[in-house]
Amino acid sequence: MISAMNTLNHIRNFLRIDDGLATSGMPQPDDFAALRQASPRGRH
Repeated sequence: MISAMNTLNHIRNFLRIDDGLATSGMPQPDDFAALRQASPRGRH
């Protein structure tokens, strides 16, 4: 999970709160797949 979160650091205003919570203000369309992969809910 942490390595997946590290790949999201290029997203503007990305902030990892803890393993289950993060926020980002300006993801680009291409970033949504990476966000889903890093999300515990997105891996179902």
